[in-house]
Amino acid sequence: QRVTNFQTDIDNNLSVKDVRTRLNFQGDATYYASFAGQHTFKAGVQVDRMANQVDTGQLGNIVNLYWGRTLGGRRGNYGYYRVRSNGVDPKRGIVTTGDVSVNNVGLFIQDAWTINNKLTINVGLRTESEEVPAFSTEGGSSSTPITFGFADKLAPRVGAAYDIFGDGKWKVYGSWGIFYDIFKLELPRGSFGGDKWL
Repeated sequence: QRVTNFQTDIDNNLSVKDVRTRLNFQGDATYYASFAGQHTFKAGVQVDRMANQVDTGQLGNIVNLYWGRTLGGRRGNYGYYRVRSNGVDPKRGIVTTGDVSVNNVGLFIQDAWTINNKLTINVGLRTESEEVPAFSTEGGSSSTPITFGFADKLAPRVGAAYDIFGDGKWKVYGSWGIFYDIFKLELPRGSFGGDKWL
């Protein structure tokens, strides 16, 4: 017999693993040309592979004893009890699991055009193809419910720099562009309710 609220473990919750990995590859090429000034053309490709393996939650069953109480008008000799479990790993309680990975591809092209010894204009275009994974595909759900094609993430950029006296000491410059961030895998897990709970 134990005192009220006795428990065998201080905390039954544990993060067995929550491993996030990221592998990146980038390649680009540069070409120099002379027509109507000097041009530096650059083009490239980027591949980002992101993955997340997760196993967190209750390590064992949670057993609640209801001493001297009834459940639905019935009770055992001393009351009743409840066991918290799940259908996939019955020896554990509620857990969050998942093993996802996605490949995001980015492409870019740009030109640094030096018109004379004072004015340089930079123009470029970047785009990406991105998929956001689901940690659970039960019920026929797609493994990548959110996708962005190359046409969805067109990001133009333009800038200019002007050397006021042509001696490299004073310049006026400015730029404008559209920039997209990539989805963090915590968003589909937490914010969008995409966790796989057992």
